[in-house]
Amino acid sequence: MKIHNFKSFINEAIGFGLFNDSQGRPNKISTEILNIVLKGLPKKITDNINYVEPNGYSLMISPPTISNKGQSTGENDYQSIFINFNSPVGSQKLTGLTIGLRKRTSGPDTGYIGIKPSFENGKSLSGQSSFAAEFYTNPEEALEKLFNDNILKYTK
Repeated sequence: MKIHNFKSFINEAIGFGLFNDSQGRPNKISTEILNIVLKGLPKKITDNINYVEPNGYSLMISPPTISNKGQSTGENDYQSIFINFNSPVGSQKLTGLTIGLRKRTSGPDTGYIGIKPSFENGKSLSGQSSFAAEFYTNPEEALEKLFNDNILKYTK
């Protein structure tokens, strides 16, 4: 039998034990995004998570679609969570990530996933502040690719 202390019991009741409990229980989408994060980001990042805040909506870039028919580019609202790290990661001092999810009506497992890095002292990336990709069945793979292509170089 596993014995829980009071703090771990409270955290497990919140969901994954990572959500910041000052904002109450996370909603279903926030929990889904965290599940994608835990499967799609490298262990170096997930092991360094201090807490997660459900963010509501964050403005992130719209990715180009494969067909690009009727798809506007620019920024859109994504349902998002903010991941705060225990300690800054890499020489660029990455302190956290905002991960956003936007579902589409064209299918049950389709949508867009976005990622926006946060750096110590408010530094930002030159050019783009967020990155996004379209997914059809596997948002974890899309997040992994986004991270590897755009953020990984800042974590070394």
